[in-house]
Amino acid sequence: LHPHLTDEVSEAQRNTESLKKAYEFIKAANEGKSALDSSESFSSDLYVLCAEQALQLGYPEISATCLQMYFKGNPPSNQFLGRAHLCEAQLHTPHSADNLEEFEKSVIHYMKAINFAKEDSRYYFLIYNASVLYWQMVRPFLKPGSRHFLIPSLSQIVAVLNEATKKDKEWTAELMLELLECFLDARKTAEAAEFSSTAAAYIKVNVPHKYPQLFSIMDPGRQIEIECLEYEFQVLKLGNKMKTYARSAVETLLNVIKSLDVVLPRAIRMGDPNLIQVVCATQWNLCLPLLQHNLRCNLRKSLTNIAEILEKIDSLMVEMRCQVHVEIAHIEEDEDRIEAAMDHLQKAMHLDDKGQYRDHLQMAFNRLGLCSLLYQSPERREDKAIKTIEQAKKARQKDSVRKKRALLVNAGLALAPDTFQIVLDSENEAKVSTGKSRSQISFLCAKAHHHTKSVEKAGGHLKRLGRENEKERIQIWADLAKVARKQGVWDVCRTASRFCLLYDDMIFKKTSRPTKVTSLIFGSVPSSIKWGLRL
Repeated sequence: LHPHLTDEVSEAQRNTESLKKAYEFIKAANEGKSALDSSESFSSDLYVLCAEQALQLGYPEISATCLQMYFKGNPPSNQFLGRAHLCEAQLHTPHSADNLEEFEKSVIHYMKAINFAKEDSRYYFLIYNASVLYWQMVRPFLKPGSRHFLIPSLSQIVAVLNEATKKDKEWTAELMLELLECFLDARKTAEAAEFSSTAAAYIKVNVPHKYPQLFSIMDPGRQIEIECLEYEFQVLKLGNKMKTYARSAVETLLNVIKSLDVVLPRAIRMGDPNLIQVVCATQWNLCLPLLQHNLRCNLRKSLTNIAEILEKIDSLMVEMRCQVHVEIAHIEEDEDRIEAAMDHLQKAMHLDDKGQYRDHLQMAFNRLGLCSLLYQSPERREDKAIKTIEQAKKARQKDSVRKKRALLVNAGLALAPDTFQIVLDSENEAKVSTGKSRSQISFLCAKAHHHTKSVEKAGGHLKRLGRENEKERIQIWADLAKVARKQGVWDVCRTASRFCLLYDDMIFKKTSRPTKVTSLIFGSVPSSIKWGLRL
């Protein structure tokens, strides 16, 4: 074994430069281009050591090349063969539950390492190492609807741990419980019942303190979950009273939500993430009907509690978490806590890993950012319109319609300076020219002609603008129409609606369909309320 090369590999554990030097030595020796003459001059174990260090230091390409050279050389059956498979498995770690191809490649190498190690008791430590690394790898799959992918590989790992290792009983029991969760998530109740007998016998003898956890997994009638179901049923019985927002129904729903505020800490004390998520999902479903401008202020505490605990347990129910933060942002904005609202929108954007709501969240965040710029004038036309609309929203009820109208018109002019006033004047009789004739028929004919000619200008505006910032502009035109409607400025409302409808044939007219919260224990939380993003 060449001492200089061994020193470089040892030093590689501490710095990148030594790693690269060791890699170049190994690569040159493998190609017969160094003073080492050939790869026969050093142990093949160095390939694995170098690959492991490269992986730890963030150089997967070097690691992959070292492993390729190692396996190509018909390596001996020692611990480094198992370690090489573990290293190869980590190179294929999937970053999401959608990447099944990488998941399967990773599993193959973990199983190769385990099957090699179980043949010799000297290498049993590799079985434990493989199981730990495997469990870290599969984390993206530990969410509802994805656990079933783990059943084949996790079943084999649990079986080998049970047979080969005697020291790691706590860890073996933990994986048994997780495998049981996988069977239940896959609706394989027969397999779950059969395996629960094996797990119960093992846990009762080796780790009895985990026996209650096994019982709670297998028993769907746990008290807290039953309470959640009862609360949902209580709300469902309100029927049409809730649909019409009868005062008694709203008060009943608020009382149920407050009751769940007490249930959630009990679930947290039990320390079961699945149970916590069941309570949070139930509470979120029940909060949905009250997410109205005049009611959502009552939900600030409940939604904040949901957001905080799901963040603390790093819940994989990311879509629900995203939407909870959006609603808290609305509530904070209602109270003029702009910075707090922006913080929640940032968290929502971070949780929107699939980009499903990216455009809406970014526009909302940008809008709040403009609200905070009190003494600065935006440069973009869209930003000027947004800021003006936000100013119009804050108009007092006693303000005159003329004052409110001026702000709304300025917002429209910012978006379409070439045509907004023309289209707006389509309803202005003072702009109608009747010529010399003063008959009523002539006036009506001229009025119709003026209206048609003015409205046609809107189409020309869109042709000149093209598809520039189209999604953002649709949202701004819609906001302008809604604010104008709320404030009774009807000509601006109609004109803004007309500009918005110019985009009616665009493909982004589609919106994401709301999805139902899924419980980790019961499957589908029995609620008639669907949940979706509110912006």
